[in-house]
This record gives sequence, C-alpha cells and structure tokens, in this order.
Amino acid sequence: MKKTKIITIVIAVAVLAVLAVTLFSKGGITGNVIDGTLVDTSGFTKCSDTDGGVNSNESGFVNVKYWWGSSNYEDKCYGANRYVIEYYCYADGILAQQVVKCENGCFEGACVTEKECEPNSDGDGVIDTYGKEWKNTCAGVNWVTFTCDADGAVERTISACTTRCDATTGGCAGLCSGDTDEANNPNVPGQISIDGVVQLDKCYGNTIQQYACNGDRVRNIVLQACGANMVCRDDGAGAYCDAVATSGDVSGAIASTSTLQAVVDVLSEDVGKLKADVCVLNSTATICPQAGSQTPIVDSTTP
Repeated sequence: MKKTKIITIVIAVAVLAVLAVTLFSKGGITGNVIDGTLVDTSGFTKCSDTDGGVNSNESGFVNVKYWWGSSNYEDKCYGANRYVIEYYCYADGILAQQVVKCENGCFEGACVTEKECEPNSDGDGVIDTYGKEWKNTCAGVNWVTFTCDADGAVERTISACTTRCDATTGGCAGLCSGDTDEANNPNVPGQISIDGVVQLDKCYGNTIQQYACNGDRVRNIVLQACGANMVCRDDGAGAYCDAVATSGDVSGAIASTSTLQAVVDVLSEDVGKLKADVCVLNSTATICPQAGSQTPIVDSTTP
C-alpha cells in the first residue's frame, strides 16, 4: 500500500516537471525586470515609442498592441518631480521602463533642460517650471508680487504698504495725494485724492470738515465752526467758510450792473444766497426746507 502511494507521488512530480519545462520552453510564462519592476510581456505582439526610446528630455508614450487590444504607457514624473519614469520598447518589442533623475526637475513627463517660468494667463503672477502657479497676493500690509528673472526662475518682490494692502485691486490701497489746501485753511476750498478718487472738503451745517494727507495716508481734520458772520459754502470744488451775504452786497452788485436783465440776474442769485445763508445759520426758519439734520462722517482711515 505504501509502495503504491510512493509510486503515485513520483509520477505526479514527474508530470509537473514536464509541464513546467514545456511552458518555459514555449514562452508561455515570460517577464522582464527593469529597475526592480517586473513588466509582464505575455501576449505582446507589437511595441512602439513616440519619443524614440530612452529620451528623458521629451515627453512621450509607448503603445503596446496585444491580441485583445492595445494600451498606452505615458512617461511621467514622480518623486516630487525630481525623476521621470521613461517607458520604451526593449529588444523584440518588449515594454520596458527606466527611471531617470532630472537635474532641473521634471515637468509633464520630461526632464526640464532649462529652469524657466512664464506669466500666467490672468497677468497677476507666474507659472514655474513644474506647473505651479504663483499669484500676487497680500501678506499682512505687504504686497507680494512674482515675476520671472533673467535666468527663468521665479523671483518674489515684497513691497511694504504704509496704509493697507488690497488683494482685490492688486496692491497698496488708501494712498493719499493731491492735497490742494495743505495749509488746511477753512476759508479756502480744498480736496485730496484717495487711490485716484477725489475727496472734497464737506459742509455739515455751519461747520467744515477738511481732509488732508499725512505723507501718503489720509488724515481727517477736526470739524471747525465757521464762526460769527461766516457760513459754510460748497460750490462743487470743496467746502469753505465765507462771509454771510448782506443786503449791502446786493445793493453793491446792483450798482455795478448796467442793464435791467443784469439787475434781475444779480437779485435772483443773491437772494438765493441770502436764503441759503439764513438756512445754514437757522435751519428752522420758515423759508428753509426741513431736510433733516446732517451728521459728519468720520473717515475710518484716520490714524
């Protein structure tokens, strides 16, 4: 009984050995190890490489046709874009791969020959060699911009804003300039410019609020009363304090005219001024429209 079992086992081992030899001799099980990676080559019929072999400076792919269809193997970056996996056709059309270290980094499946960058499509930053976008931005009160230097590398520039940084408008904001009344004379109309937008001195009742620049920052002047026999006027060029119109002013203006129409024009203008001055000094007068009280606006940029 034992002898029969031994004979059976020996026969089985012999059969397996014959089968194994037959399979290997006929190519039924094949393989190719490239850089420690087994690439299965069973069933290959044709292999083609678009970049002509191991060409790490050019991105390409290998097309392998099987009896059941075909597959593409694209060159790709890996290892934090420091290496490229290069696929190519080995002898007899066998698919193979080689790992190549890129001195200047890898981008889109190829080693970069020169480290270069280019402006992004929005014009507010750059794209480096690896495809990473660097957009201009605010860092606290600093405006940070990115450009490409002469060597094709990304260069960063930090500009300190004395006011504030605005990423929406792109740069330092709240810049004050163009003060037309640097002496802050309440009797002179004045204006400043904030980021190119004109800000006029304002009247609030019979007081004047003047704006001024302190360097390139906005400085709000304390509200000033125009004083006795003075009234705050705003003629579109900035508010200022002026003497109250009197009947004597009207008489003098009429005396200087030479035609009836001129007298009518003077009366119309000066009566309107008299009415306006009365309303400034006493808004409850019966001739004044009840427009409600005005409250001065305090500028948030005041240091």
